[in-house]
Order: sequence, then C-alpha cells, then structure tokens
Amino acid sequence: TITNGKGHLVVANLADSALTLKSQTVLARALPFVEKLNYNVNRITKDVAMLDPIQRSDIKIGSHVSSEVLDRLSNLLQSYRDCFALKLSEIGCAKDVEMSIELTDDRPVVYRPYRLSHAEREQVRSIIDELLENDIIQESNSDYASPILIVKKKSGEPRLCIDFRALNNKTKKDCFPLPLIDDQLTNLSGNCFFTTLDLASGYYQITMAEESRRLTGFVTP
Repeated sequence: TITNGKGHLVVANLADSALTLKSQTVLARALPFVEKLNYNVNRITKDVAMLDPIQRSDIKIGSHVSSEVLDRLSNLLQSYRDCFALKLSEIGCAKDVEMSIELTDDRPVVYRPYRLSHAEREQVRSIIDELLENDIIQESNSDYASPILIVKKKSGEPRLCIDFRALNNKTKKDCFPLPLIDDQLTNLSGNCFFTTLDLASGYYQITMAEESRRLTGFVTP
C-alpha cells in the first residue's frame, strides 16, 4: 500500500529457519500501473459463419467419451467459434497487459545474421511475410539486432527462432515465487470439474511495451 508517498511491503518468511535481511536488500521492484490500455486488434470477425468450422479432429478428448457427447461438445465449441484460434490470423491480441524489458546496461546487442541455406532463406521470408501481414511484427531501424535461425518442429515444419541469449544475459530478472502446492490442492477440494484456458499463441498475443520494442529487434540474412 502507498501512504504519504511511501510504499509499505508486507514480508513473510515461509521457510522453517530464520532469515536475516541485510540493510539495502532489494525486496521488490515497483513498476507504473497503466489503468487503461487501448489495443488495435488486427482483425475482428463478428460473423462466426465466416470462420472455418471446428472439426472433430481438432477436439482432443478421452476415447471413453460417447459420440453423442462429442457431438454436443463440438456444437458448443462451434457456437463460440470466435473464441478459438485455429490459425495465426485468428489469434488477435490479449487485453489489458503488455510486456516490458529492463536491462542492466545500455550497451546495444548487435550481431550479424547467421548463415542460412537457400531453402531456409525461403522459409524465413515466408514466415516473416505472414507475421508482417498479421501485425505481429513490424519493420524497424533499431540499434539492437539479434540473429535468427530455423528449427524444425516435431511435425517437420520450420519454426523461426530469435537468438535472444545475449539480450537475456543483460535483462533484469523477474521473481515470481510459486504458491504452496498443498494450499492450492486444498482450495480445489470438493470440486468435480477442473478447466484451464490459455492463449493460443501467447508469445505473439501479448503486446510489447513501446519503449521495449527496439530491444527485440532481429536481423535476417
């Protein structure tokens, strides 16, 4: 909480032994809170009928489920088709959150492109064009340039990867302590159904803060 311009932080020691905090120990880092963020989603399709239907093969469910239940589930998912992304052009943008990067120094990370074969260059061009078309990346002139490489997925499809190791080495690390598992299991007791939802492609769906975008610049051959 903030009182008279000063922040008060409650600290708890959950270990079994005493913990001594030395003077000037950094306990937390404060970041400005943005109350309202406005995002422009690249495409909004209001008519569900215009989207490709969800096929049974898209639904991963136990083999013990009857065909009748599977049909009902398929119809339910189809009625909310605009909530599910089956391809890159449908993923949209996450609301009310953005990613920022803080570095330990201001020296730019600049690397030459890695060498790629002719076939890999063609794959990179195709992937870059698709990312540009869907407003996931943008052309820029940045003083930061990380190299890219192609890694094959299990399916054999090419995956474009940016080698951010040098940038990561000078990035201030965030600390997110895990909650106590026993407490989480206790909170779940008495329930029969458990569901989880995730972004289809979170790496592409969370907006990068304007001041951090130049840090993520990458270079292609």
